[in-house]
Amino acid sequence: MSTLTSIGKVNMVIVPVVRVSLPIFGGYALVKGTSDAVRVCEILQPDLFIPLMNNQTESNGILGTLLKSDGSLNEFIEKVRGIRGLQDMKVLKEVEEYGPNVGIELTEKLN
Repeated sequence: MSTLTSIGKVNMVIVPVVRVSLPIFGGYALVKGTSDAVRVCEILQPDLFIPLMNNQTESNGILGTLLKSDGSLNEFIEKVRGIRGLQDMKVLKEVEEYGPNVGIELTEKLN
């Protein structure tokens, strides 16, 4: 995260909010989640946050049964609302309507 501090404020951040891990390997994180998303937003101070909904997949087979998901978009929103500088950050909540090869049109200009 130290390289993020050199970037400064950004207009938009897209990161996952759900942590996916392998508990049998000591909770090894395959995908970072809520806590890391909050930290990224604290550092970059975005005007808009678009959650990457990585946990909305179906897993089959042995590996699928070993995966554990933690966190949610609502948990992320609760955490960032209490952080100075992030209270006015817009969060795109209807990400479920979008998928691969589906565009997201931002109609509002962000300063």
